[in-house]
Amino acid sequence: MSKEPAPAHSYNHDHTTARQFQQWTGSSYPLPADAKEKERLQLQHDAIKKLYEDRILLAPVDLDKKASVLETGTGSGIWVVDLAGRKSNIDIVAVDIESRNWPTSPPKNIEFILGTVLELPKEWDNKFALVHQRLLLLALAREQWPVALKEMYRVLKPGGWVQLGETKIWPNDFKDPARPCTEKLATLYRALADSKELYIDCAESLGKMLAAAGFTNIKGEIRMQEMGVWAGERGEAWRKDWVGVFNGIETSVMDNNGFDVVKSMEEYDLLLDGFEEECDTVKGGALEFIIFYAQKPL
Repeated sequence: MSKEPAPAHSYNHDHTTARQFQQWTGSSYPLPADAKEKERLQLQHDAIKKLYEDRILLAPVDLDKKASVLETGTGSGIWVVDLAGRKSNIDIVAVDIESRNWPTSPPKNIEFILGTVLELPKEWDNKFALVHQRLLLLALAREQWPVALKEMYRVLKPGGWVQLGETKIWPNDFKDPARPCTEKLATLYRALADSKELYIDCAESLGKMLAAAGFTNIKGEIRMQEMGVWAGERGEAWRKDWVGVFNGIETSVMDNNGFDVVKSMEEYDLLLDGFEEECDTVKGGALEFIIFYAQKPL
């Protein structure tokens, strides 16, 4: 496949300020909790909205003025803030293990709470009309997913809905001579996840796990994260998002001696530059994004 001229690299490799990370006991989450990550999460939220025609709610849930909504793994809280702007009369609770990226002046109908989806408050039985969560593939181990889904099921009202968004990643045997930098970064991503026993292929089996947890009416909507200028503004956004993800895990990768794939941060940064160029000049780079939604039986 012929290549088009490469545009200027858009990512600035700034190592003058150390990245900040969460300190929750027992968590293996390797992405940062700092201003740069908050910017990435905003970019990612906007990109996901564009994939789904500006819909942040796919589950057919009735959010009347008495409804309560929970988001687990809220991150910067960008999704709940968006929802609060659309549904100002509902009560929203946002839970995460790290508070540094939460908004300083959130809407009054959002309550932010430090905590984990693996152990939600006991008094929340049958409380919420909707539980939302997305992109915890770098947060939960395989054996933790059933625990998380059981907790979501418990805190939902009968008839309530869960909505989960996850991305598929490059397969374990991903090979592409036209994308050598993408190959290496995908290898590093998977090596880091494996070292922390994280279930990064959760999107492959979320439907089955939801059914095993007792949910019914399980549906999923798939969109493609096209990466590169060949896909227009959407492609540029997803390229920037994934560069941000790879930059975010750089510290953890180098703490593990580069998994014998890279020997220095400078070499890693060259991979990031190469990944950007491959996204923009080799058409067709894309990953599936899936939003599942399912109902707790009445």
